Amino acid sequence: MQTQEISRKIEIYLFNEDLPLFKNPIKDKFAVLFPVLKPEIEDEKIIWFSKKMIDFGCIEFCIVGLDSERIHDLIDDVIVEKEMLDIVTTWHDVLDEACDYFLNCAGGGTCHLIAFARDSTQFQILTTTLLQSS
Repeated sequence: MQTQEISRKIEIYLFNEDLPLFKNPIKDKFAVLFPVLKPEIEDEKIIWFSKKMIDFGCIEFCIVGLDSERIHDLIDDVIVEKEMLDIVTTWHDVLDEACDYFLNCAGGGTCHLIAFARDSTQFQILTTTLLQSS
């Protein structure tokens, strides 16, 4: 059996409202990985974030960790409101499994990947986990 390696661009950002992505949106379709290692994100921030990502071309949201089901449901509500029902959402309990899914399956396995971290500690954990999963 022959295997084919697919090369995808992966970016990791700290989650805040001044992201370069928001000022210069990427032109390709992309999938988002959003780990929720601390359940303290307000609904309004998640709604704002998901609307921005959809406007910039997000085709899949992968949510992982504590409170991921709630955030997944909020994003689903935004998707329905925007009538963008072809956008996929998934939620995962375990970071390792979510990173493996994100790297190998998100966006049909071919789109640009963007991951977000809430703080520098989470950024380090996310980076390490993504590298181990690749």
